[in-house]
Amino acid sequence: MAAKLSTRMPGMSKAEFRGGWSGLFTTTPDWPPIIDRIDGVDGLFCAAGFSGHGFKLAPMVGLAMAEMVAQGQATTIDVSMLGLDRFTGGRRMESRYRMSVLA
Repeated sequence: MAAKLSTRMPGMSKAEFRGGWSGLFTTTPDWPPIIDRIDGVDGLFCAAGFSGHGFKLAPMVGLAMAEMVAQGQATTIDVSMLGLDRFTGGRRMESRYRMSVLA
């Protein structure tokens, strides 16, 4: 990679690689995810904004979403506080942690 980059940008041949990583950090404005149906679009549901928590929460989120689709609401766990309307209804969530993580 360094050799190819240096052919396009000769100045990079003097650069030092220090390492690093990157990735998406997908959160909502208040940090907890959105788990809700989307008003105005029949049959559209949303489960988004989990960032790194999505994988570990997937089994329960999948169950809650399946219940919402099949029964009209999640019955195994109450996800109403994670609704999209919290942003327009003045119900944004607050975390007890300084970094505002899902908790």
